Amino acid sequence: MGVHSVPAEVILRVLNFFILLLGSLLIVAASLAAHYGTATVGTWVVLGVGIFVFLLALLGLFSHKTGSLFLYYSIVVVLSIVVLFEGVWILTMIEAAESAQEEKILKTGGIIAIITFVVLALCAITAAFVLGARNVTKRSLLLFNFIFLLVGVAIVVLGSLALAKTTGFQLEAGIVVCIGVFLVLVCLFGVAGAGSENPGLLALYAVAVFISFVAVLTAGTLAVVKRQAVLNYLEDNWDSNWSSIFLGLSYSQASALISSHIKAVGAILILSAFGLLSGIFAALILRSEIHDKSDKAAPKHRRMV
Repeated sequence: MGVHSVPAEVILRVLNFFILLLGSLLIVAASLAAHYGTATVGTWVVLGVGIFVFLLALLGLFSHKTGSLFLYYSIVVVLSIVVLFEGVWILTMIEAAESAQEEKILKTGGIIAIITFVVLALCAITAAFVLGARNVTKRSLLLFNFIFLLVGVAIVVLGSLALAKTTGFQLEAGIVVCIGVFLVLVCLFGVAGAGSENPGLLALYAVAVFISFVAVLTAGTLAVVKRQAVLNYLEDNWDSNWSSIFLGLSYSQASALISSHIKAVGAILILSAFGLLSGIFAALILRSEIHDKSDKAAPKHRRMV
């Protein structure tokens, strides 16, 4: 079926034009970083995201049917989260920049990534408007759970690495692993609730997501609060083994790198926590739609009886 909301379509096309432009800027920024010899893994990620954003904008400009538009919507939601996390990561890496030129490039890349996220978020909202709430709620909840399933797995991996590499923060690392496992289980529970359209499961899922919100917010806050303690631990235990782990970096270089990474992880966890709230709203909206559908079907059923 074709899409009916003409004003929303126009807004979506304008937003996709800006995405096309921002994707081009990300490609240029990453290319400049590589040209001046400051290319890192993050630089190549920015380049890849820029190319992907550029192609996504083309998909959005030529999406006329509901199926292709929902594919576009799903990609935009996932990509907006990736771009936001990448932007936060780049901005926190400024602390570890080794030159003024590298710092300037990182700031520019981070700002462009955040602006790209804002435009992508607006595209997702507009695309949802065009699709209509009833077409998008259940699928959005399934998409939401898929995204946070990946986040939960990432939290488990990060916590496990901290558990294996450090001896002074076993309790904190263990808590982070438990939070990640709980988040994975909640997401699987959400998929079951959305797939079966069971109002009771959706209500329990909303409660579980709220608990996850508190837990992930706590983990993010813990990462930020414990940052200095981690640096102190590294300073007290710095030796040739630690130097080899950080590929021969000095303590000052390694501490700046670790500090920026901990800030990035903390910020991403806190953002993820607030992102979990959207799952609660989606579950409650879907539950309400299921009840409305049941109420409308009930009189018909009685008449048939």
